[in-house]
Amino acid sequence: MDEVAVPGVSASDSDSGKNTTLSPPLASAEVKPTTSKGIPESGPAALRRSFHISLCGQLYPGVIEASKRGVHPVIRYPIPGGEFCYAFEQVRTTKQGLVVYRCTKCKKSGTTTSIAVQNGCEFIGDPASLPHVCTPLKNAQDKVTRMVYQSCQAIATDPQLAQAKPSQLWKSIAQFIDDNAPSDEAERKMMLKHFYRSGYKSRRRTIARAAAKLHESTLRKGSDTQEDGTPKVRKTAMKNCSS
Repeated sequence: MDEVAVPGVSASDSDSGKNTTLSPPLASAEVKPTTSKGIPESGPAALRRSFHISLCGQLYPGVIEASKRGVHPVIRYPIPGGEFCYAFEQVRTTKQGLVVYRCTKCKKSGTTTSIAVQNGCEFIGDPASLPHVCTPLKNAQDKVTRMVYQSCQAIATDPQLAQAKPSQLWKSIAQFIDDNAPSDEAERKMMLKHFYRSGYKSRRRTIARAAAKLHESTLRKGSDTQEDGTPKVRKTAMKNCSS
């Protein structure tokens, strides 16, 4: 089966020497790292704990990566001297323009472990020294996950891929990961091993959702145009013009 190229996708991994092509830098933020246990994701404001913000702390560079939904990027912090990392997602931006992030894995345990970021990807304070309640992620595993998210987001917006089958797209994503894996051979093998370990079935639903989203977008655009390619004039608009 032929492979289908996935355009508009490039690796965003500073520790592999590649430039990021994700979202533009976020607003600057400085905050004292804090944590709170048992805070609900939503509910009355009285149940939410406010954090004390401090404009000080050493800067620790992170790596901008794709998030699952693609609304805001995730910032990954590779722990120096090892094969593990922490991933942080954006929580909120304060009225003062400060951006607060939280550990994605701590969130799954019902704990908000927060830190601030400035200049798009620089943590205020050491992300690894926060009072995490989780175990770190494996660098290779998280990189592969982010690359799959990034590829699927590109697939969902490219009309050229509207007729491609999920199995074809999966092969293209595999090639993308192979082409953009770090130069370190050991880490490269770990990434490819993780991607292929569960095979196509483990990624089928994620890729199929991206393909379905693209298909729906293509049909919607087609319904808004006539055979000659000109936009259709809605009946409501015609009534307004005639009245």
